[in-house]
Amino acid sequence: MQQKKRSISAAIVAFFMLFFMIPLEQVNVRAESGQSDAQTIRVALFVDTGQYYRQTVPTVTLSSNSGMDVYAGENFKHPLQQVEPSDELRFSPDGYYILAGETPQQTKAQQLAQQLSKAGIKAEIRLSIKKGEAIFQVISGIDPNRSRIEEMAQKAAKEAGIHGEIKGPYRVETGVFSKQSEADNQVGQLMNAGYDAYLVKALNPDGSLVYRVWVGNESSATARDALAQSIPKNLGIQTAPAPEDLQSYVIEQYDAILGGGSQVEFVKHIVFSPRGGLSVIPRESANGPALIKVSEKGDRRYRGTMEMAVYKNAFTLVNELPLEQYLYGVVGSEMAAGWPLEALKAQAVLARTYVLGLGNKYGIAHTSDSVYEQAYKGFNMEKDDIRRAADETAGQVIWYNNKLAEAYYYSNAGGMTADGSEVWGNRVPYLQPVASVDDIPQRMSEDWYCVALSDGDIGYVHSDYITVTGGKNSLGLSYGVVNTDDLNFRSAPSRQKTTHIRSLARGMTVIILDTVKENNSYQWIRGPYSGEKMREMLNESQKLYGGSTWAAPIASLRVTERGPSGRVMEVEADGKKVTSRTPDSYRSVFRDGDSSLRSTLFEIEEMGSYTVLGADGKKVTYPQSTSGNRLYAVSGSGKNQLVTDRLNGYSEYFVILNAQNQLRVASKDPAFRFIGKGYGHGLGMSQYGARAMAEEGYDYREILEHYYQGVRIAPYSK
Repeated sequence: MQQKKRSISAAIVAFFMLFFMIPLEQVNVRAESGQSDAQTIRVALFVDTGQYYRQTVPTVTLSSNSGMDVYAGENFKHPLQQVEPSDELRFSPDGYYILAGETPQQTKAQQLAQQLSKAGIKAEIRLSIKKGEAIFQVISGIDPNRSRIEEMAQKAAKEAGIHGEIKGPYRVETGVFSKQSEADNQVGQLMNAGYDAYLVKALNPDGSLVYRVWVGNESSATARDALAQSIPKNLGIQTAPAPEDLQSYVIEQYDAILGGGSQVEFVKHIVFSPRGGLSVIPRESANGPALIKVSEKGDRRYRGTMEMAVYKNAFTLVNELPLEQYLYGVVGSEMAAGWPLEALKAQAVLARTYVLGLGNKYGIAHTSDSVYEQAYKGFNMEKDDIRRAADETAGQVIWYNNKLAEAYYYSNAGGMTADGSEVWGNRVPYLQPVASVDDIPQRMSEDWYCVALSDGDIGYVHSDYITVTGGKNSLGLSYGVVNTDDLNFRSAPSRQKTTHIRSLARGMTVIILDTVKENNSYQWIRGPYSGEKMREMLNESQKLYGGSTWAAPIASLRVTERGPSGRVMEVEADGKKVTSRTPDSYRSVFRDGDSSLRSTLFEIEEMGSYTVLGADGKKVTYPQSTSGNRLYAVSGSGKNQLVTDRLNGYSEYFVILNAQNQLRVASKDPAFRFIGKGYGHGLGMSQYGARAMAEEGYDYREILEHYYQGVRIAPYSK
């Protein structure tokens, strides 16, 4: 009766009681050392190190196409839990959580969970049986760290109006049995008396299996002792504190998934000891590789095994698998199937070199699955050419002076790779600026128009949604008409939500000022940002980097030093240096929400800075320090009468035509745009540059030797 999900109606109670007659299936603990030989890689899919990388969840849900076995401790002889093909099993470490409420009514449980969800608090519904009745318990959190749960409880009270009870891992033990049937009988007896009672599988020090019965989920020893006193003497059950130092135990529970009507689905949920951990091993498959699916990773599937533990006081999930199989997932994530094979092979050598050079970075794992190191999305990204690229370069890495090279790579160099001094502040002898043909994304990108509206607004629209009329204005600029409903009018040629200004109606007339390519990894535009917005961005970053702050809106922002490849090394705002941790950190200095600049190969356009030629050759440069000194348009109206009006009405931006008949969008007040090239730090191999070289006939060795000078490509050996 091991099932992924199952409908429950009036028979819910009978089914739930029946589970105590089923063998509690199997779960395991693995050492946290993270040590492995060069052929095995441990990848943290969820981890919170506090220093490098943070991504964790309260529960993970696993399933396998071939079935899987779950083990506890170092005893791998007999599984504690056996899971049939495609059945789901949830896991979480034992710890603290918020009991937001419990009710026998499905609708009320759903409403309570939705109330928490609206406040940004994830809720789960757990199934319990008390006195023969199904009870839905709405819980949030599940964390070995009590302080984090207390913070969440305060948020639930403040933002959702829910004053839940903090529950925890303090329990009463009522029996220890050698037979599961005896433990099942006692669990049923306690549930019929109205208690939360659980069958617990634990390992003795000698590795043998024992069945324990625990009662309650209390947040303190005092509450546990009070619970013990409440158990009626007429039950004939002896009570004692459940041991708090067990390294290996599992508690089987059920999560309820509530649907419409009276139907309820459930998923089996294993709570495990935070002092030990679990290992999940897929069974061999006759139909391709054995894989484990992780629901919380977007249903991605992975080769190898999964290990769960509490590491640095947070739930951690680690995927352990052979190095070469790991590379299948990395190369497919960092490049794409269908790229030239020699480019894929260059990527495979770099990915292998990079991960072997990390050592045991996270203590419990060598690397994470994020782009903080290198992207790894598992089996979902594998294709035949990806596997071939790794297989045909198996074991090969890059050496420099008999040491593993620092195998840096990134998306796009913007035409020229970086010098080490431009990225981390120190030079790397084999990583020097070289030309890189990176304009493939530019050539593949769609056209956008920079347009002016009749009310003076200036921005960008996709060219597909503008019909050019053939008419032109007095400056020779083309008219266009919006040919769709609710056209997005944006501050930059980008589909990012943050660029949206307003929507344009079908039939609106626009003036086409320029045609540009949509933002891509080779060339991009970011902004414009007002002087006040720039001040906010700078001050926020300077708090992190210990630099100066600015009291007034920024009026001037200029690059004052560039490195050998032209990348930004130093920036000044209103004459004061902008501090960054490293030169490459200037990308995050100018951070807008969650989005940093794509590279440091950029120009800063001071849109509010321009010079006006007046009568008698007089020149006036803006911005001026005099407050309120603004530009006005002057025109004749009637006999001997002049009328002045604000330039371009009340729009912040206007168009300047210079002596060379070139147009430029300028701002009345200080504003800034970043015009950049490239995507990434620029050090080492450009992935788009490698693609271009491969398309020109270069092999993977020639590609790598272009981007890494004086290196040797040879098999790895310790």
